[in-house]
Amino acid sequence: MRMSKLRYPPAALPIDAYQRKMDVLNRGFGDYNTEWALPLFKRLFPLRWDPSQFPQIKMIVIWLGTNDAVVPDDAPSPVPDDAEYTSGRSVPLAKYVANLNKMIDSLTDSYSEYYLPGVRIALVTPPPVVISMREPGRAKVDLEHTRKYKDACLSIGKQWSRKSGGRVQPVDCWKAITDAAQGEDDTAIKPFFTDGVHLSSSGYEVVFDELIRIIQKNANWKHLNPANIKATVPRYNAVTDDWEWDYEPTGLVQERDD
Repeated sequence: MRMSKLRYPPAALPIDAYQRKMDVLNRGFGDYNTEWALPLFKRLFPLRWDPSQFPQIKMIVIWLGTNDAVVPDDAPSPVPDDAEYTSGRSVPLAKYVANLNKMIDSLTDSYSEYYLPGVRIALVTPPPVVISMREPGRAKVDLEHTRKYKDACLSIGKQWSRKSGGRVQPVDCWKAITDAAQGEDDTAIKPFFTDGVHLSSSGYEVVFDELIRIIQKNANWKHLNPANIKATVPRYNAVTDDWEWDYEPTGLVQERDD
């Protein structure tokens, strides 16, 4: 059963899907870019993860890029192909690539103090943007400039997928939304956004469905399919004397988003 069509936060759908099975922790920080998110590793992840001290983190969703691609108000339109900006929250493309690689390497390198053995990482691309929905005074975005960050994120995800044996997977949020909208012009994709940057409930549903599709189609991710995970706590009408109670946390799913 889908949740209400009222706007809900990005973690609402996975929380609903994994309820009684895994804890879903939303670690989204509004308007953050990759440069500002990197220092948060010390607060988000345990150093030298010890399974006897912490629940197992089974999946991490990294969703950053829209704020990195913000352009200054005085930038020309359309933004030149070779344009890179560092003012405000804007992060140059090369730095964005380096930051994403550092995050993934920190979580997958066995020598890293943040290494999480067995974790699966979903790297979600930035979505398209709807210029006509942006209000005066809000951060300036540009569709083609944002596309460069989407392409870079997708490329990083594919590279890490090969390098990690599939434990890292890209999630093409851009394609999922434009496919659902049957186009990427403002009129087509507008119903999937609330302000041209943040997704509406319909937009989050599309992205979550794409994440579930990735989980279902990859053999070493299928254990994360909500349909395959036994509930650790029964519904009230399913409690019986012979229920096999599982008091150990099954795992954590952590999310980061713009």
